[in-house]
Amino acid sequence: MRDRLKRIWILLLILCGAAILWSCAEQEVSMSMGEKTVVEDSFEFTPKNVLVSDQIYPPVSGSFPMGWEVEDDSKTYVALTAEVKNLTETSVSADQICDFHLLSGETTYDSTMTAVLEDGETNLNSGGSIPSGETRTVYFIVEYDKDAVSKETAAEFAFNQQNEDEPVFNYKLTVNTTEPVAVTKELKFDEKITVDGLCELTPKSAKFADKIEPANPGYYYNYYKAQSADDRLLVLTINVTNLSGEEKDAYLFCGMNAVSADKVYVGGVVADDEDRANITQYETIEKNGQRTIYGIANMPKEAENQTCDIYLYAGGEYYRYTLK
Repeated sequence: MRDRLKRIWILLLILCGAAILWSCAEQEVSMSMGEKTVVEDSFEFTPKNVLVSDQIYPPVSGSFPMGWEVEDDSKTYVALTAEVKNLTETSVSADQICDFHLLSGETTYDSTMTAVLEDGETNLNSGGSIPSGETRTVYFIVEYDKDAVSKETAAEFAFNQQNEDEPVFNYKLTVNTTEPVAVTKELKFDEKITVDGLCELTPKSAKFADKIEPANPGYYYNYYKAQSADDRLLVLTINVTNLSGEEKDAYLFCGMNAVSADKVYVGGVVADDEDRANITQYETIEKNGQRTIYGIANMPKEAENQTCDIYLYAGGEYYRYTLK
């Protein structure tokens, strides 16, 4: 009888231990890029991309782009972008969403800041928030060692940070930090890119130039040129149709960056006027109107003889073209 009770007791201990292990394992959640994860009753969280650069700016340049640049040459930024839907009944500020860090080998890199993308994707607001029931793109930004970007990297999130003394980093995601933009599509000339409710873009060509001038200039006209004799403009020419249903600033339809020799160059968007007599930053395009716009990046002259990757941003996606 005693042996039988002993065996039952041992079996119960084994079952309890297994239940505890199963419970702990259940708490760890593996996330994947592009796949939605529901975090309790608080958020829908969809990782979208990973950006690696020594400067973080909004993907659409706007009229006066503002961002952050690292001050230490040995550092870079890693920004994980995610679509976050607020399932709670109150507005949630960026820093209330979660705690966040990156792991590379034995090194932990704590979060530097969290910012919400606003104002037609032209503004990264570290004081931004997500209203109840709405979705925003959020940047989770970490200052990172440059020599660590080639190594395997894991992102960990603690969504319980507001309720616990010690955050539990149980939501995990493997991230690619080896590319300036981890998730891209191929940019093809003369192939339309449709952004529902906003525009239709048709990339036409990419080239280096000392300047870009309008097709029908008058005696006085506006144009763009490289900032110095040691620089060149990288120019991505795009035809755009405004599908937004209203007049819109030309620079709001897309954004453009370039990468050469591991250096990211933040670009801007300018446009022809209606008569193709000027090229300016301040053109507007009427409802259903068509126009030529230009993504431009000022780059050192030697970049023209190097491989250069162009990244066109439109509708939450990055399109990549390699200019050789």
